[in-house]
Amino acid sequence: MVRTMRVLKDHPRTKELVPSFVKLASWAMKYQRQDGLWAVYVKRPELMQDTAGSAGIAAALAIGFHQGWLSDAARKSAEQTLAGLMPHLTPDGFLSGVAQSNKGGSALQSGNYRVIYQMAMELMGQLVAALKV
Repeated sequence: MVRTMRVLKDHPRTKELVPSFVKLASWAMKYQRQDGLWAVYVKRPELMQDTAGSAGIAAALAIGFHQGWLSDAARKSAEQTLAGLMPHLTPDGFLSGVAQSNKGGSALQSGNYRVIYQMAMELMGQLVAALKV
């Protein structure tokens, strides 16, 4: 959503969405863990991380910062996420630590089983690009 908002930033409907985005970003940052990542279920930080979800959240925070919608705390949060993702980057460029899709139910997602998933790398790429803008 935030990538579309960035492109359509002068559209009146986008301006209506910004306060909701700011509120959601503030809420999400409260649940960021010490390792810079978010748990598979954001409100349950005691669960194992989800690197894909973390990369997506952080990319949105970085974009929001660069658009002037979010404070510097969002940029710092995104940078902390990038640092937290680096140990999960495999030598061949994939991102490990990704929670399974919900096809196996919430027990599978909330458990400790994680996978390498190529789509997660795309989210990490968006984060890197958003921080370099």
